[in-house]
Amino acid sequence: EEKGRKMGDRSKVSGIISSADRFDSQNAPVLEEHVNQQIRENFYDLNANSVLLALYQFEPTLIKPEIVNQILVKGLMALPQNDFASYVYSLPEQYTNSELTQLQTAYDLLDNGKFAKFWKDFESNPIFKDVNGFEAAIRKYIFDLLLITYQKVPNDYLRSSLNIKDDAQLEQLVPESKYPRVSQNNQSLIQFPLTEHNQAKTKEVSSNQQNLLEYYISRD
Repeated sequence: EEKGRKMGDRSKVSGIISSADRFDSQNAPVLEEHVNQQIRENFYDLNANSVLLALYQFEPTLIKPEIVNQILVKGLMALPQNDFASYVYSLPEQYTNSELTQLQTAYDLLDNGKFAKFWKDFESNPIFKDVNGFEAAIRKYIFDLLLITYQKVPNDYLRSSLNIKDDAQLEQLVPESKYPRVSQNNQSLIQFPLTEHNQAKTKEVSSNQQNLLEYYISRD
């Protein structure tokens, strides 16, 4: 019965976003509840979220900041897709609050490779609490980025980048059988598979990432 209800709700949303009347203000409650469901159940609906934000553009008095926050959080979870930036661009020009600033800061930290600072802010920011799948989605984004950027990274750097507390958790997420541990300059490094991306001589990485990597490799 519960599964049928959920399917019915999603079918109703699909009908709304494909209709000529999708920007009718009466659709807002259904689309807003759909956002809540995405947070609780860890699924993602870019089209529905975009329609709701467009509706907010047309009717700014309908805006619910908590719903906007949730949509932006889902946009962060969709990285490396540019959904977050598209969502921000869709907001009314006059819309601003502290939560929006915090979310934009989180995006900038991730975009600039300041992963440890991102996780430090994450731990104390209630915006990210109770978002099903958030931590795993951000970890995957960061790990995939490191995979195509480096051939090997220091153990400590990887742990801080992925917000991993101990070696047991590291082994669970980055098993040694797949990612061998090697030693260099008295540092424990984790070796990634060679790909066309992490061997490319012209590959550009952010200065922040490079500085962090050189620090971890060169320190005694």
